[in-house]
This record gives sequence, C-alpha cells and structure tokens, in this order.
Amino acid sequence: MSVERKSNITIVSGYWPVHSKYTPQTYYKWFENTLKINQRMYFFGDSSIKETILPYRENMETIFVDHPINKFFSNNFYSRFWVHPKHIPSTDLGKIWHEKINLLKLAKDMDGENATEFYVWYDAAAINFRNAPPPSIWLNLKDVNSIPHKILYSDPYPFDNNHPYASTIQIIHKDLIDDVHAIYYRILRRFSSSKKKDWKYGYDYLVFTEFLKIYPLLFCKIATGYGENINQLYKFV
Repeated sequence: MSVERKSNITIVSGYWPVHSKYTPQTYYKWFENTLKINQRMYFFGDSSIKETILPYRENMETIFVDHPINKFFSNNFYSRFWVHPKHIPSTDLGKIWHEKINLLKLAKDMDGENATEFYVWYDAAAINFRNAPPPSIWLNLKDVNSIPHKILYSDPYPFDNNHPYASTIQIIHKDLIDDVHAIYYRILRRFSSSKKKDWKYGYDYLVFTEFLKIYPLLFCKIATGYGENINQLYKFV
C-alpha cells in the first residue's frame, strides 16, 4: 500500500490590479497558464478579486488571503520618491515587490506546526510560464534533503548583468524565513531612512543584492535566468 505524501513545498503568490506595466486583462491572460502550477498555494490579494483568481487554480489546493495594500508591511518603508513612469509606474507596484518576503512569512506562520519544508514566492504572472503552463506533475520533493536548505536563487543573466539576484521566484527554507524577513526589512529601512531618492530602490532585487553581499552563506545559486530556479526544483520531484 502506498503512503500518501504530504506537501513539502508551499507556493506563495498574489495579485493587486494596480497601475502597472501591463493591463489587468494581460495579467488574466497569463494567469491561464502561470497559475496552473500543481502545488498548494497561498494567494494574497484584495477580497474583490478572489472569485476571479480561484477558477484559474481549478481543483488545486488554494488558500486565498485577503490582504489589501493598505495593510502591507512594506508601507512602513516605501519612499514616495521610488517611482518611475516606465519602470515603476506607481508606488503601489513597488510596495507589492517589497511585500513578497512578508507574504512568505505570513504563509509560513499561518501553517504553524504544519509548515512545509520550503516556501516559494512565485510571481503570479511568472515570465517563464506565460506562454505555456508549468509541468503538470506535482511539484513536491522526493527528498527534502536533496536541495540545500538555503535561499535558492537564480541570476537574471543575460537580461541584466548589473545585479546577481532575480526576484521572480524565491525559494526559501522554512527555518530561514524569519531571519530573511528581519534582514530584508532592516536593509530596506536603511535605504528609506537614508533619504535615497533614486527610483531604483523601489526594486526588491536591490535589497537582495545588498543582502547577498552581507550574508553570502545563506544563499545558493541554482540557476541562471528569470524564474529558472523553479525549473530546477522539478528535477527533484
């Protein structure tokens, strides 16, 4: 008799229809593919979009959490100067990027004693699955020790040679999430309190670039290219 395996990975995602680089209709078209990822998922957003999002998930386990932007932890740190008409067209968009780590912690904390081994931030419109859905197999590790218990990241090469960290997909072991949360927002607070007016600080990958410099042993690069780290996980399922 086979023993039913429990999820050892949790996907965490979210969507807020703010002023962005793309229209909501574009995102909804992408969601037809990207949200088909076969694993339990926490999905954060305004309650008004719940009935829009859940059908994309079909019968896969999905915990929708009402989390409006005015409740964001990142509101405590975001500078009004971190906006750019092309790259960060609204402060709300930048706040979403800087909220990702808080959402990972919220998901892990909500699971409590039933926390899975890894939590994966997954952009709802993940670039690598926009044109075709992810593999249909269950994204669950055969052996939780088959991959390092660290922050498993990919770099954005060849799209960006200036920064080493791609924040599209972030794979973090449960035992690190509290520390990552504390360090991430400590760095972000420092950026904000220094009155840096450079709009680029609205990007979350700049925090992780600094984070990586200070605590390199917490990180393990497993792929190259936006979102490619999640493709590496499929090799261990």
